Amino acid sequence: MKRMIKLGVLLLSLFFFSSLSYAGEYQDKLNQCFKTATSVQDRKNLNEWMFFAIASHPDIEKFTRVSSSDHEKSDQKVAKIFENIFMHQCHTEIKDVIRYEGTNALKNAFEYLGKIASSSLLINENVRERIMHFNEYLDAEKLEKSFN
Repeated sequence: MKRMIKLGVLLLSLFFFSSLSYAGEYQDKLNQCFKTATSVQDRKNLNEWMFFAIASHPDIEKFTRVSSSDHEKSDQKVAKIFENIFMHQCHTEIKDVIRYEGTNALKNAFEYLGKIASSSLLINENVRERIMHFNEYLDAEKLEKSFN
């Protein structure tokens, strides 16, 4: 059973944090700036915004009810976060990463920001229990045999 839990955690890590890539000096500085420039509430707002965005997918929207007003409020909160990051908190770091490492490094840094925000979701006990619930339906013997 412990082996199955470890496998589940590994699978989740790969699913949620799949694009690990080399970060240069300036991207590292920008990542650190994002980390310090965003509050716990900012990260909650980013999580809400990402959830609303994902919930708008046609395959998923039938399971959620997010009003246009909720979308608008969430968009406004995130716009303020990005304005603060771009114009105040991390302005120099963003300019430097674009100048010295390119826009791909900037994209990677924003992926990192999403990971920072969403990591708080995955440490919540309710979320972890819900995610790991699929283990009840795995055939552990078949899975173990496939690796032997």
